Amino acid sequence: MNSAFCKRAPDEVTKAASFTFNVSTEFTGDVAAISFDGLLEFPRNFFTLKVDIIPRDENLLLTTSSDKVTLTLTAPLQKSTTSALTMTASTARHTVTDTDTVTIMVSKTLIQRARNITMFVVQGTRRNTLIADVRAQGFEFENGAYTFSIESSDEAKLFFSVDEHSGRVVCRQDIIIQSEQTVAREYILKVVATSGSAPVDLIRANILVLKHQFETSVNENEKGVIMRYELQSDSFRITSHDLPSDINNAQGVFQLTSSRDYEGDFTRSTFSLHVQTSETIPRQTYISVTLNINDLNDEAPRFHIPSYEFTILAGSYAGTIIGSVSSNDPDSVGRTHYTTEGMYKDWFHVDPSGTIKSKVELRKEQFGERFSISITANDGQQTSRSKAVVNVNLITIYQEAENLHLNFTVQIPEEEPAGRWVTDVNTTDYSNYRFNSKHAEQLFNLNSTTGQITTKRPLDRESLDASYAFFDMQASKDNEDQCTLVTLGRLVYELQDINDNYPMFSRTRYSGEVPENSQPYNDVSGLINLHASDADIRENARLTFTLTGNGSDYFNVVNYTNNNVKVIVGKPGLDRELMSSYLITLTATDNPVDPNARNSNSTLLNITILDENDNDPVCDDWPTTLYVLENVGSELLTTLTATDRDEGPNADIIYSVHGGGWTFSVERQEGKVYKNHPIDRESFDVIQLTFEARDKGIPSRSCERNVTININDTNDNAPMFENGISYIVINRPEEQDCSKLNIMITATDPDKGLNGTVEYSLNNTKFSINKVTGDITCNSALDYERENTHELVVIATDKGDEPMSSSLTVVIQVQDINDNAPAFSKQFYNVSILPSEWVDGKPILVMKVSDKDSGLNGNIVLSLNNYRETFNVTSGTNGVLRIKGLAPSVGTVYNFSITATDKGHPPNTNTTLVQVRVRQDEGKNPIQFNTTEFQFDLEEETNNTGTVIGQVQAEVSVGAASYQFVEGYKDNFWMNSSTGEIFCDAILDREETGWYKLVVRALPRSGGQGGDVAIVTVNVRDINDNHPVFKVPQKHLVFQIAEDADIDIGIAYISANDPDEGINGTLTYSIWNKDEQTPFVIEELHGQVKTSARLDRERTPSYTLTIQAKDGGNPSLSSVTNVTILVLDINDNAPIFSSGSYTKTIKENAPRSTLLDDSDVFATDLDYNDNGTVTYVSKTTLVSNTTIRCPFRLTDKYNKTTNEVVGVMAVDDSIDYETTPVYECYVTAVDMSRCSGDMCKSRLTGTATVTVNVLDVNDNTPTFEAAPYNTNVTRDSPIESLVTDVIKATDEDSDGNGIVRYNITDGIGSTFFRINTMSGDLYILKDLSSLDQDIVTLTVEARDSPIDDEQRQATTTITIEILDDNPRPWFPKAQTMQIREEESPDGTSLNMTALDRKHGEVTICNCTYELTSDFSSFFIINKTTGDFRQTAKLNRESTGSTVRIGIKASDDGDPPKTETAFITINVIDINDNRPYFNKTLRSQTFSVTQTAPVGSLIGHVVSIDEDEDRNSITSYETLKTDERILLHENGTIVVNKSLINHEKELYKIEFSVSARDSLPLEWSSDTENASYQSTLVSISVHYRDPNEHPPTFIKALYSTQVDFTSRKGTEVKPADFKAVDKDGDNISYAIIHGNVRDIIVMSSESGLMTLQYDLDSTIDELINLTVTATDNASYPKTGTCQVLITLKDMEDTQCIPQKEYSRLGEDSELKTTFMTLFGVMTALLVLAVITVLLSCYKWRVSSKEVEQYKQKGNRYSLVDKDRQSKHGQTYEGLQAYVQETQHDYRHHETRDFSSPDGVINPAYARAPTGTNLRGRQVCRPPSEPVPDYDTPVVDTDSVELEDVFRQHRDHNN
Repeated sequence: MNSAFCKRAPDEVTKAASFTFNVSTEFTGDVAAISFDGLLEFPRNFFTLKVDIIPRDENLLLTTSSDKVTLTLTAPLQKSTTSALTMTASTARHTVTDTDTVTIMVSKTLIQRARNITMFVVQGTRRNTLIADVRAQGFEFENGAYTFSIESSDEAKLFFSVDEHSGRVVCRQDIIIQSEQTVAREYILKVVATSGSAPVDLIRANILVLKHQFETSVNENEKGVIMRYELQSDSFRITSHDLPSDINNAQGVFQLTSSRDYEGDFTRSTFSLHVQTSETIPRQTYISVTLNINDLNDEAPRFHIPSYEFTILAGSYAGTIIGSVSSNDPDSVGRTHYTTEGMYKDWFHVDPSGTIKSKVELRKEQFGERFSISITANDGQQTSRSKAVVNVNLITIYQEAENLHLNFTVQIPEEEPAGRWVTDVNTTDYSNYRFNSKHAEQLFNLNSTTGQITTKRPLDRESLDASYAFFDMQASKDNEDQCTLVTLGRLVYELQDINDNYPMFSRTRYSGEVPENSQPYNDVSGLINLHASDADIRENARLTFTLTGNGSDYFNVVNYTNNNVKVIVGKPGLDRELMSSYLITLTATDNPVDPNARNSNSTLLNITILDENDNDPVCDDWPTTLYVLENVGSELLTTLTATDRDEGPNADIIYSVHGGGWTFSVERQEGKVYKNHPIDRESFDVIQLTFEARDKGIPSRSCERNVTININDTNDNAPMFENGISYIVINRPEEQDCSKLNIMITATDPDKGLNGTVEYSLNNTKFSINKVTGDITCNSALDYERENTHELVVIATDKGDEPMSSSLTVVIQVQDINDNAPAFSKQFYNVSILPSEWVDGKPILVMKVSDKDSGLNGNIVLSLNNYRETFNVTSGTNGVLRIKGLAPSVGTVYNFSITATDKGHPPNTNTTLVQVRVRQDEGKNPIQFNTTEFQFDLEEETNNTGTVIGQVQAEVSVGAASYQFVEGYKDNFWMNSSTGEIFCDAILDREETGWYKLVVRALPRSGGQGGDVAIVTVNVRDINDNHPVFKVPQKHLVFQIAEDADIDIGIAYISANDPDEGINGTLTYSIWNKDEQTPFVIEELHGQVKTSARLDRERTPSYTLTIQAKDGGNPSLSSVTNVTILVLDINDNAPIFSSGSYTKTIKENAPRSTLLDDSDVFATDLDYNDNGTVTYVSKTTLVSNTTIRCPFRLTDKYNKTTNEVVGVMAVDDSIDYETTPVYECYVTAVDMSRCSGDMCKSRLTGTATVTVNVLDVNDNTPTFEAAPYNTNVTRDSPIESLVTDVIKATDEDSDGNGIVRYNITDGIGSTFFRINTMSGDLYILKDLSSLDQDIVTLTVEARDSPIDDEQRQATTTITIEILDDNPRPWFPKAQTMQIREEESPDGTSLNMTALDRKHGEVTICNCTYELTSDFSSFFIINKTTGDFRQTAKLNRESTGSTVRIGIKASDDGDPPKTETAFITINVIDINDNRPYFNKTLRSQTFSVTQTAPVGSLIGHVVSIDEDEDRNSITSYETLKTDERILLHENGTIVVNKSLINHEKELYKIEFSVSARDSLPLEWSSDTENASYQSTLVSISVHYRDPNEHPPTFIKALYSTQVDFTSRKGTEVKPADFKAVDKDGDNISYAIIHGNVRDIIVMSSESGLMTLQYDLDSTIDELINLTVTATDNASYPKTGTCQVLITLKDMEDTQCIPQKEYSRLGEDSELKTTFMTLFGVMTALLVLAVITVLLSCYKWRVSSKEVEQYKQKGNRYSLVDKDRQSKHGQTYEGLQAYVQETQHDYRHHETRDFSSPDGVINPAYARAPTGTNLRGRQVCRPPSEPVPDYDTPVVDTDSVELEDVFRQHRDHNN
């Protein structure tokens, strides 16, 4: 035996549970081969393999071999499919079935070669902007078919990302190029598609991120790198346009090669970069570059004039303004300050404005009559090379004043009251004291007579400029003819500080925060730099700080410098739950000498205690027991509310439930507990759950409560009979005691209490049932012969409030017992026979014998009691008595009995008497039958009436015979006595009687002696006239079988009866609806149904077999019945996840219970009911090691919408991206979620892989490696030289969080270096020659680049030693010259001396100079001194506007070192060139449409003028004019008049244009172009309708309703009322027809319609409007529609002529008058009164109307609307008329409705109540608007008022 076969049987065919394959929409052929790797350990030849796929696909072919199944597509698939692949491997002893999922993902074939794309992305492009889409590149796929990712550098990943499902590449963040010098940077990335196989490169994208506008600056006199672009491939080409000659582009690095001089008017350069892709059809863009030169303070100020003259009065006081000087500084930076020099420098002051003031009194004795002051100007860096000389002349007008130089020094306490005595300045011989300062006069009072000084107001030291000051005083000398003003001297005072100011905090309240449980000395965040100030000084301003208030003992205040303090934790014990914040008073107190004079001030400190997760949630009030009613659907059971003394996330509670499968769920946030689906109490009457409340703190805390769920019973189960049967057959013998039938029917009800208490009942009166026990008894004895089968329906009913019942059909088959004896048809038989008839074996008697019993009990045996030697008898129901032996003598009589005995046990018998008499022959017997037995056949069910079925004949020797029946079935047969023919008068049924025996006697017809006897047997021949009958009704043919049943297992016997005989009654059975998929067979002869194949309930849960029973007749007859076979589920399918693998994301450090992004997983189980209920195992394990848990848990979540249970993944432990960025976890689903006990042993599980990508959070700070750094570099190292590449910082985070950018933040000399932001490499940015320091220490910052999180940074230093080993010479500054073109040199020189460094000192270089650039022949330089001069004229048109001359300086070293500087020559243009038209411009063409409006631009005439700026401005004029065209002086051509030509669609306008200079020509040698100063302009004018489309309404007809009672202002809104214009023009709306009396007002802009008046009965109930929509084009077009407005609920109105209406009113008035005034009066009096009243009435109406017309003579008429513009009338002027009497139209009742031409116009008036007006015509609106006949049509230009009155009178008449 093979040793492998001794191993355990296989439990799977394939090891994988699911397979996914990818094909394209064009693919045919082998998709994949699935190996039977689960059978590897077993010999293949022992297995029979069967493979099937569900659902079947005719295009998917399965080919099975011994080790694999191959899937082949015979036709392409158009969409993805998922199928179940069933694989069965079986042997004689074992069968294993494996069902896996096969998913074929269909997508467009992905090209293996990546597609290259190039694109520009402009700086500033916003986050999530679409950059590329794989679909747009021709790749098509279904969502989910591929996972997309990016392969690129870290920096590219920082900027760009791809959606892993859609393949859309977007900006990950706002695109900003971090480097200020970088104008463009190329990024290369690949988009890779992955789908279970090798990744495919789809797109190779070269993305150039660029700045469209780039502006940079460089200091003058410096050179170096100004800009760079970084290309990584040849996908882009960047070229420069108009690049200045002093800027060099070397491999994308733009370097200013020579310094520039700001003062040389070369402050800005602009050029452009042409960026172009290298594609066949390139795409391009431009970058505008601006270089600004920053001004340095390198030029000295220059005085405008070298000397100044001022004249001042001698004796002028100190502070006298002498005059002012002015200077100019070419620099734009720096502030000029002036300094006095010489012997008088200390006595004068010059402020920055150049104003010169004296510091002393200007006396001639000291200064003389004229003196000079030397003044220099300095801008902070440079001192003017020349000095300004200020000559001051002192003149004397009055006697020079004397200065006594007296000083009065006093100390004054501040804040003393006004009037406090200060001092006394009284001096003998002087009076008229005064201050010479207005400021002094504001502070002090100086008594002009006494000289006493007192304070004028309280003096506040803090508000004055200084606490120490002096003022000069003057007085007049007494007893002099001339009053001489004398300066006494100065009042010098000091204000003594008093403690009169309170300390002041910068804010009245501060806020800080500190975590609870903080330890002492921890700073309080936000309170670490508090400052208080005190305006006082010295001790009065020295402050101490204290904390007071509730909780102040927890904190201390530390004064660390100059009244700056911070607050720290003073002691432990801060508990936020006890006190969440403290409002503490911080008091600052000063410290004067007098403690009682202390001042203090306070501020409030609001210290918030930050929560720490130090409290568990509290769930004490949760219930421990809940009651639910079974079978109730989803319902809310309770709401869990937990409290947590913490706050924020620490108190944010998430609720969950454990246990109970997915029957119960809790809303995570709200705590609502739901029962998700009905519960069957009979399965679970008690469920134990654990509810949990967990906060989101880190680490989280929780509380739990165990809850018992009791399930209350409902009457949801009907009683069920034992074994679930609904049909039973019971055999009982007849005649049994009814009380001992022993039939007990039992039904059970799994419900509880009365719901489970069962009572029984019957529907048969012959039987009774005990309603409690189910015992069935009979009411009378069973009698097989009377009724052999009884069918009872037993009903079992429970006692619930709404009872439920089940029924059981009980068939009692009565078993026969031998309780009936055989019975003879006669009790005595008498037979006579002639001796001649006595023949051995001759039948002489047929006896009919019956027995009511059946079977053996009814089988009869006949026997003779005696004369056995003479007679014998045959047994059966037709016993035949026959003769045997020799004939006896005549007259012999035999009397004997025949006994009939049945075969029962014990047998029953019966006896009959028989007498056989031998008669005398009277002669020879003339009649004798040739045979004693006649046999005839007769077909059953045949009408044989009148048909001879047979004939008996005897031989007659004499005469004729007569035939007759002696014994037998004479009722069914008759005989022709003459012929012996036998006839049948009945239709026979073989199934009732199969044969008949008759005794026939033949006698002489003459009546003589003789005769003979014979037996006639009529056999009824069977025909196939009976269908098979199934023994059991179809409704009871329901069977069950477990789906794991073996093959050839019997399920049931299906049997039928056929009463026919022979082959007609032989039955065969078959399954009528069987096909190759039917796993059942039926035994053909016995009818047993068996299994023929393995069953799978998940594929087919039940079968309905149509069983046919067919007999062997010809033709055959058959019957069918349906057999239902229920396949009982077993737990043979493990849960299958919707995907074999999932991908989720979660941020690191996410708190416990945080759901993962797209957190759901979903598994299904093909099994049924409880076997198929899925729950999820909370524990997840690592794929790499299943013994280690993943930090995630899986919980059940019930989806009420889909009625599905999904698994929700949440964080269960700490996760750190830096430790584990990706988790590969197994998630497990288990079936039989409701099992308990041993049942759970058969549970099956399914697993899936979940890849959890941990998203990095920026929680790590960059770390420098081997910091700090030291390096050195030589001073003459070239710009862009690498200084060091050792600066490296790492960040453990990823993507942007881990991408480190470097920056130099501080350090002297930092501007001379640059650091690569990405690599950290340090480069030289500027020439180090101008760096004075020999050692430079730079601060380098490393900062990460998160997208969403807060940045983190670290700093270090790098010390750079500058080595001075024979450095190169350098030029100190860039130089610029301006030279006017065509101007001769004037000998001006420019010194270009270079500097050098010797022994660390800067010296003038001992250099040799030479010129190196183009146009050097126009200049010369002194080789020794470096003086640079012009030698020839310059022509700007030849040299350009800027000329750069290189000057090379070579030192005296060996070998010499050189440096080159550039002088920028700005060539100033003069107007020396005429404008002209070259060959291509001598004819210029334009195009314009005929519909172009006047003023439209046609184009510009262009000419060439080689001058620039204003010298190139050209004026144009036409030589031949066309009035339709206007040419402006600047060359602009516009439409002057309409160009429409109705006869031509295309025509031309041509004219000549000349060009001339706008400015006079200064000098010219231009003769070549002088003849080309005109051009021919040709304008093609063609037709194109600019307004092609008229406005169109959405509908042609609108209808709407308005309530009859609507008021003014009601909006009328037809649905979808709107017009559109495809040209995009604005639309205006208007009503042009049907607006009777302007009742509708329409907004021209929106088309909104509103009522202008209140509606009343005078308005027709149907308003038909014609509305237009007109566009605002130059040639507008119009569209129209109809709007029907129906007035709702409007009462019927009838047309009544005015005369009829007036008559009705008059009748009513007469009746009223008659009833109230006169009573019963004669008819004549009534008529008289009526006549009088009518006359008065008509007179009153006429007077009123005349008065109205006098007032309304010029009012507006609707008919006259078209005249209002002629008469200058406006709508506002007519408004009073339109709104008259609020438009109450009741006045129409009295007016005449005749038109001026006599036509009667209908009046809209409501019929009077009670008046029969049925015959009136129904009102219809007039076809045209009703004229307003109140006012006749009047032309006020030609008709006078009297004419109006006259016309009105005629009208009334």
